[in-house]
Amino acid sequence: GDSLRNLRIAVTITQGATKSVFAHAGLLPNMLESMGGTVESVNEYFRARLQSAKLSAVRGIIRKSPPMLEEGPLWNRFYAGPETDRMCETVEKSLELISADRMIIGHTVQSSGKPRFKCSNRLIMADTGLSRYYGGNVAILLMENAADSDTDQERGLRIKVLELSS
Repeated sequence: GDSLRNLRIAVTITQGATKSVFAHAGLLPNMLESMGGTVESVNEYFRARLQSAKLSAVRGIIRKSPPMLEEGPLWNRFYAGPETDRMCETVEKSLELISADRMIIGHTVQSSGKPRFKCSNRLIMADTGLSRYYGGNVAILLMENAADSDTDQERGLRIKVLELSS
């Protein structure tokens, strides 16, 4: 309980000129704006509500806070469906608010067992179903600096999916 309450809800990683944000279920513009508009303010929003609460009170705090439920970065399913113009516009708005190049999320297992790329690689659905319940698919999303001549180059990064047999 205590260690989980101190974890960050979203994390930003910068590689060269590329900035990626990792958030369990993704960040939506309205939620970002209501929490201060930055990755840091989202983390602080959750930390302020959960860090000092007793474990027995956490469930009540979550039930009274819509950003912690369906609209929030832990449970929303907005990005789970098929790619649409609306989805890509929402991704773009979220990335613009947090000055990031891509968003990488889990929360929704990809039936193929491989990460799925949406919205011109600006959104990566990275939950491959590692749990045996979901198929035990082991994959690694590898992002590394790309060589100038690399054909897989996307915003200065080479993105690979490494599948490991079980």
